[in-house]
Amino acid sequence: MAGVQLAVIGAGSAQFSLDMVRDFASIESLHGSHVRMMDISQERLDVTHALAERYARDAGVELSFSKTLDREKALDGADFVLCCALVGGWRGRNYLREIAQKHGLGDARIGWGVLGSFKQLDLFVSIVRDMERLCPDAWYIQSSNPMTTGITLVQRASSVKSVGLCHGIGDVGNIARVIGLDPEKVTARAYGLNHFIWMSEFYHEGKDAYPALDRWIEEKAEAFWQSDQCTPSHSLGPKAIAMYRMLGLFPIGDTCTPGGGNWPDWFRRSPELVERYNEDTGAWIERHIQHMEARPSEFRDALADKDTPLTERYPLRPTGEANVPIMDSLANDNGRVLQVNVANNGAIPGIPDNVAVELPAYASAAGLEKMARDPLPEPIAYLIAQRVLGIQDTVETYLSRDRKRLLLSLLSTERMSIDQARGVMEDTFAHPGNEDMAAHFQ
Repeated sequence: MAGVQLAVIGAGSAQFSLDMVRDFASIESLHGSHVRMMDISQERLDVTHALAERYARDAGVELSFSKTLDREKALDGADFVLCCALVGGWRGRNYLREIAQKHGLGDARIGWGVLGSFKQLDLFVSIVRDMERLCPDAWYIQSSNPMTTGITLVQRASSVKSVGLCHGIGDVGNIARVIGLDPEKVTARAYGLNHFIWMSEFYHEGKDAYPALDRWIEEKAEAFWQSDQCTPSHSLGPKAIAMYRMLGLFPIGDTCTPGGGNWPDWFRRSPELVERYNEDTGAWIERHIQHMEARPSEFRDALADKDTPLTERYPLRPTGEANVPIMDSLANDNGRVLQVNVANNGAIPGIPDNVAVELPAYASAAGLEKMARDPLPEPIAYLIAQRVLGIQDTVETYLSRDRKRLLLSLLSTERMSIDQARGVMEDTFAHPGNEDMAAHFQ
């Protein structure tokens, strides 16, 4: 077994980087690895680098770290490239909501469409283009959103080996806890598109756990919805239960929360519906942003406390994220089943081959062996087909570089009037910092 050379793009996220280091420290076959941390912020980079070195030292494991503002330096000769960057940060896209509202559109309507995802898509493509020169045999691992559109684009634009990873499947543990099952004794399978996955199998101690979920819904869901535990847009809130009853499989992770675009908007088209289904997009997003913004000060305090080992604050155990385990599987042939996002190529019937799907796969030195799935229930398959059209449209519009194509995309996928589409497009191009977007679409 041998360590790996990893380049992390967007390593200034202290929470993400700490979890990554904890996973490296927890997998003995990856000891001896070197992690090259790259970010555009020296301040954030200094904190995460210090945190990583201190954690490895406190854990007594052989791991080394370097830091750089130079992406090419980080990529050169890497075995794996992990992208966790969000261009502009969590608040950097708020202007899109303001533009949407200015033109009479809902606040989430242009979130991850062509305009909302352009910066991220451009970043993904630029990274794999650099990889083709600097580390052509490396794996590109994407943990940033938009996942499905991003991996679909990357796998069309480059021959670099690539995979997308999301922790939405981890929501199974939250479901188990809420309905009174031991998360350690629960297993599940889910598949579909990222942020649009459906729990096809749900077992507790080897027995079907769907009946336990059904009993909880009938007997305890109402009380849960009235409690402080059920925060706005909760993944076990009334909207999620309504979707399960309508479609036959339970939506997992951010399938119907603001983290996944707050689909569907059927439950937000009137104040009465918003109240009945406990929906509050703004509150959900603000709570998430505040959590992310509070973490850096927590980590600085932890670094300042020289007397308490970081392993006491953040115990040495696997975090449940797949980013590091998949490196161990691919590099050291320690096979395991993981939830991945890759081109479909026949794995899920009814979805085009060149669109990225999310499903379980067996990861080993041989690569990723997708676990083929049965067709999804017809109502879900119909809804996925609609989403696939939007994903393909976004990818093709980005690749076209054509402003007329962009206008048609807004009209066809966002249900805007011609005046709204032109206004949104021009206001977005005119926003400070979007000169690259305006230049891309000629």
